[in-house]
Amino acid sequence: HRRRHRGDIGRPANTVGACPTTTIRLMLLAAITGMSAGHCLAQPSGEKSQTEIRSLKERLEAVEQKLEKLLSDPRTSTTDATNRAVVPLLESPYLGVSFVGNRGGIQFFTARLIVANLSPDTITIQRTDITLQADGEVYSYMDLPRTMQHQTIQDGNHTLRLSNVRPKRELRIPAGGTGTTYLRFVNLPRTPDVPKLVLRIATGDGTTEVDINRQANHTLAMQTERVGPRGSLLLITIAGEINAVNAGAIVTALRQMSEQKISRAVIRWTDQAAPLQPAVRNWLIQSARAAGTTRQLSRNIAFPVIPGGIRELHLAEIPGGASPATASTSRNRPARVHTTTTHAVRAALQTAYERVPVRELVAAIETGSRPARIAALSAGGGRLPAEKLPQLLRYADDGDPEIQQAALEALGHFGEQRAVDKLVQYVRRNVAPLSDVAIMGLAASRFPIAHQALLDVLHNATPESRKRIVGILAEYPRPAWSGAIYEYASDPNADGAIEAIKALARIGHPKLVELLARLLHEDHKPFQQTAFSLLAERTDEASEQLAMQHTLKHIETLPPTNQMLNLLNRTRDQRALPLLLKHLEHGRQNRAGVISTLARIGDQTTADVFVRRYPNLQPSEQIVILDALASLKSPHFRRLAGEALRGQHSSLVNAAARGLQEDGSPEALKMLKQALLDSKRSTTWMYAANALSALGTPEARAALREVAQTNNASRIGYVRNALRNMVNRSPGYSSWRMGQQAEKQKQWNQALEHYSKSLEADPALPEAWTARGRTRLQLKGFTEAMDDFNMALKLDPGNSIAVTEIAIAQVRTGHTDKALETIDAATERFAKDATFAYNAACVFSLALEAAGSPDQPESTKRVNELRTRSLNEFERASRLGFQNAAHAAGDPDLKSLRQLPRFQSLLERMKQTAPEP
Repeated sequence: HRRRHRGDIGRPANTVGACPTTTIRLMLLAAITGMSAGHCLAQPSGEKSQTEIRSLKERLEAVEQKLEKLLSDPRTSTTDATNRAVVPLLESPYLGVSFVGNRGGIQFFTARLIVANLSPDTITIQRTDITLQADGEVYSYMDLPRTMQHQTIQDGNHTLRLSNVRPKRELRIPAGGTGTTYLRFVNLPRTPDVPKLVLRIATGDGTTEVDINRQANHTLAMQTERVGPRGSLLLITIAGEINAVNAGAIVTALRQMSEQKISRAVIRWTDQAAPLQPAVRNWLIQSARAAGTTRQLSRNIAFPVIPGGIRELHLAEIPGGASPATASTSRNRPARVHTTTTHAVRAALQTAYERVPVRELVAAIETGSRPARIAALSAGGGRLPAEKLPQLLRYADDGDPEIQQAALEALGHFGEQRAVDKLVQYVRRNVAPLSDVAIMGLAASRFPIAHQALLDVLHNATPESRKRIVGILAEYPRPAWSGAIYEYASDPNADGAIEAIKALARIGHPKLVELLARLLHEDHKPFQQTAFSLLAERTDEASEQLAMQHTLKHIETLPPTNQMLNLLNRTRDQRALPLLLKHLEHGRQNRAGVISTLARIGDQTTADVFVRRYPNLQPSEQIVILDALASLKSPHFRRLAGEALRGQHSSLVNAAARGLQEDGSPEALKMLKQALLDSKRSTTWMYAANALSALGTPEARAALREVAQTNNASRIGYVRNALRNMVNRSPGYSSWRMGQQAEKQKQWNQALEHYSKSLEADPALPEAWTARGRTRLQLKGFTEAMDDFNMALKLDPGNSIAVTEIAIAQVRTGHTDKALETIDAATERFAKDATFAYNAACVFSLALEAAGSPDQPESTKRVNELRTRSLNEFERASRLGFQNAAHAAGDPDLKSLRQLPRFQSLLERMKQTAPEP
């Protein structure tokens, strides 16, 4: 049995006299294990794996802790909480955002609801009895939009598909029993902050409310304090679990500090804190890195925004640790994730202690909290007056290693003999990390006395200590070090000589190249590799000659290394050609690199070798060959590219399309177009269409438009996307976009002017012809509008909008029969075009308005026919994917349908199946 020492666990829930808190605990724990509330917790059967047992125990602990925090909340009356007929508890609250098919994102909330029934009667809770109030608006359960069917959520350690999170239609809970169900609410308000969430459960006895934010905040177990000079840093301690709901409490605390002009913050976790979910970890780390910069968080992060007033945000002791890449630092990106709280506080307060008045600095060192003392010593200790040196010397021998380290950092700023002696003392102890800090203090010091002391230590140090000292000296290059390091680097038998060679290369020495040349011929591979690596990185003539001689000798018998290939790519030394060709013919190691280098330094003879070897190479190597032949302008390229386009290897198809795009000849264009028409593979369509789009010539555009007239809907999607990309790169794009903005504001004359400028810049832009024609319709210029639409169709016969706009112009000029003929003639061609179907509905609706009086029998028949055809086309548009119900509801072209029940029904169905983007 679990935790038998707890008296309230072993007693049945229906025992007379059992305290209400105990009863609720038992009922809730029973609910998540599927047991009756009247039975004690039994040991899981031997059939369960140890992993399942551990998972069950952890979950029991988590729920019990949540319950204890809920019932011990001083703001909630314990008596009221335990005597209610319905006691709800939420598990795994999840506030997420789906961006699929919606740029603004659709916010949703899910949770597992556990309800305990303390009443003497069975209660029934319908799904419609449970509502969510978010920022004052009430939300009920609704079916998921199609775009959210594959959205996933995190439920504890499990990932669930949102479509599988289905609330029960009815929850029947017997007296003294419990019930569980999922909750799911969508289309919640999207704001930078977490909304105020209140769950309401209606029962026969009234309504029970759950303050979701407050309940989630209990699980956060957050404490805050201000540390540092003048309380300039907010230190947030997390001992519980962070989720997307209680993340709002963290942001609120940061906002309150920001409003008080506090711009630094550290978030740290205790040993009791729960592991971070991946989404939470991503949000915190991105926010920490973005604080104080112009970087924007990914739009896919469904968490509140950290206030802009927080200029420095650091994270410490993240549960599970931080990856080396996360905690890395550089000159351009200082570390924001730290292994200890003291490191985080020190980093956050670095600039503050560099500027704070000395008296405040002294007070912080002497009386501040431990993290603040360490930060003050490290960042500001070097500013202390000389009379404080004895105090620093005492701190250097403190029992706290981090205080010792900070004091040694401070001593590096003093030139007094006592300070130097203390640093030397710790260097000679050779105990990391204090010895390393002491070495850095002496190496970085501005006082010659410190430099000389370090050189004296270096001459008499043990091999292990000498190796460490030389490595650190390289980080603080000074001419004073070069003599000692050269002497050390010149001794191949010295332990750590390679580190000395690298250090000498950074510091510089008149005999450096001479030393590297000698080491290049040493019968010791690590010395050879180090010397060659340093010579290959240098660009002076002597170093390049030495590196090339070594490379040429090496590749006579062995395949080149990557660094050798980089050197050859830079120098383009023709002496390497026959040697590299030999490795291509007979070798297998690093063949792709050899091919790439040959392409850079070779000629048509090299291309002939490529063609001969091509059939026997791996696809990854064939890709390099294709790129090389394209860059060499080889006449063999198009033949091999054509074979690749007809093949099944996507990367080869991509290389062939890329090379043909660079070719740009009429033959290359014809090959890309033929690949679009002949292939049945979507990757070939994508790469060929993108290559034609990137070409951007009128001939490439015409080829794409011709392919767009075929009847393969999947292929047409790639072609249309390529055409859109061409529009975006058009010289008329900017004016076209300005025209769109003016059109949205119904500024028709300005829109007309912008579209005309767009066509002056690019007369072959059919989108601009269509847009100008649409604008001229609004200005009653029907004849000119039809001229523009016809020009758009001439450039793009597949422009369904131009076809329907011509029909609309024909209706408005009194040629209704001709308009209907226009639509009928194009319906089959655009059978799967949702936009055409919607606009056709508009044409029939406008024709309906112009049909005349319905009193005449022949007119009544025509009215009914037009009304039916308009509704049918509108329904077809919906089936094909038209989802903008708001636009349809206010479209003046559909005014004749607005009051019809069928139209209203179709609108309502459209709203339910697809939310507004």
